[in-house]
Amino acid sequence: MKPDEEIPQMKSLRKKVSVDKIIKVCCNYYAKKKEELLKKGKGKEERRVAIYLSKILSDEKNVEIGRYFRIKGSTVSEALKGVEARIKRDVTFQKEIEVLKEKLVIEE
Repeated sequence: MKPDEEIPQMKSLRKKVSVDKIIKVCCNYYAKKKEELLKKGKGKEERRVAIYLSKILSDEKNVEIGRYFRIKGSTVSEALKGVEARIKRDVTFQKEIEVLKEKLVIEE
């Protein structure tokens, strides 16, 4: 089971987080302006993290998330795979994701 895989019934109980809130928290955490986070470009790990968190916490479809970040739904999938792969091999990065998740789920 993947770290973010859940029993379908449990998913409906979890509080959904808006993509706007995810972007705001990621901007604060990485000390980036919203425009910087949303800007396309290679090597933007913060952006990929925001896309990943948007997918697992917002319940939005890839196409909707793609609209926020001005990318295609298939590009959202690629970003997800990249972040998931890094989480598996990088413990520090995994902890960073957990900290961001806590900030998003706990804070109102």
